Amino acid sequence: MMLCLMFLAAGQWGTHVNISGTRLRGGGTKIEKVTLSGVDATIIYQNDDFVSVCVSVGSPGIGHVGLVDVTGALTFKGKWMGL
Repeated sequence: MMLCLMFLAAGQWGTHVNISGTRLRGGGTKIEKVTLSGVDATIIYQNDDFVSVCVSVGSPGIGHVGLVDVTGALTFKGKWMGL
């Protein structure tokens, strides 16, 4: 699983964020969860190389981007700033 590019690195509730990379599903069938600064985001669309999410309500601050695949493997790549 490799996160290559995040199209938006900061935002607030309701912001749509696109994440691209390779094998984002880690060889599995889907991504179970995406977190931005520790807050679960709503997955709108996904395939093995692209994920689109909507930012959920959370506290302002800087944190990591987390993707969890069906095996429970977690990858932290990049930074996210909740506004």
